[in-house]
Amino acid sequence: MQTTKEWNCTIATGLIILVALAIRLFISSRFLLVPDEANYWQWSRHLALGYHDHPPMIAWTIGLAARLFGQTEFAVRLPTVLGLAVTSFYLFALSARLFSRRCGFHVVLLLQGIILFNGAALIATPDGLLLPCWAAACYHGAMALSYRSQGQWLLTGIWFGLGMLSKYTMLLFLPSLFFCMLAIPTYRKQLYTFWPWLGLLIGIACFTPVLIWNSHNGWATFRHVLYQGGIDDNNLITLRYVVDFLGTQLLLLSPLVFLLLLLVWLSKSVRSRLQPADASFLISMSATTFAVFFLLSFHVRIYGNWPAAGYIGGNVLLAAIYGPGRVGALPRTTQLWNIT
Repeated sequence: MQTTKEWNCTIATGLIILVALAIRLFISSRFLLVPDEANYWQWSRHLALGYHDHPPMIAWTIGLAARLFGQTEFAVRLPTVLGLAVTSFYLFALSARLFSRRCGFHVVLLLQGIILFNGAALIATPDGLLLPCWAAACYHGAMALSYRSQGQWLLTGIWFGLGMLSKYTMLLFLPSLFFCMLAIPTYRKQLYTFWPWLGLLIGIACFTPVLIWNSHNGWATFRHVLYQGGIDDNNLITLRYVVDFLGTQLLLLSPLVFLLLLLVWLSKSVRSRLQPADASFLISMSATTFAVFFLLSFHVRIYGNWPAAGYIGGNVLLAAIYGPGRVGALPRTTQLWNIT
């Protein structure tokens, strides 16, 4: 009976992913490009190893889609629309391995309804390519840690490298994973093995096109990233951007999802029913990214989409704790999940 229920969850999840994909593919061709998309489309017509303010993956993938489907809005948005489907698949796989397929079903269901992720798919930006890379790296990283798998470390490195070619926010994956490995003794031992570091070298190797381009263009990308991080801002600490940052997160995630996520991050008792290693991994993979941008918001304006990758692990946490059918789910708070 349990096997039947698990397969039903798998089939239902697959149907949700396919239906959501079909709807987004239809919508993607129904409105004109916004200015940022037009910029990336122009990049795709002049392919290079790097660009001033972003890595080249968005241009490369749009260029490939345009070759296959023509210079259309559909082609420009196809890579990011497919990206959310890949993100959904990997989140289901991660949730099923850590908790249950039913948990994975609820994670995927939640993902389809969040404005932030839909925007990343339907508006062709680097975030739409970062999300699947982050989700895949999280999955393979979790498998590498749990099973001490050499091959999983290599796959983690590949997805990390692809993420770095998509958006520089992927760099935060490294401290997120490192903090988790430090926190769990069995994971910490793997820091003394060869394979995590080989995975890192593979990721760096994937990123070499950007390094080559920057070496010939005055390191323009890195100067741009430092500028966006407020390196030239005279205000060391200011409160004027903090409220704006928190407000955009409330709107893009929904107030209830955002507040529940903060509660899970901050309250040890709320996540006490989860295995410590699972909770530590998901918190590190989500809270670290949010914390970095939250602290930066005391110094410089942070755009609402910047912490998006951090909410990948956060969604799994929410489904594991508040979703129905989980050992760790809190009965009185499962009703909150239905509201979300």
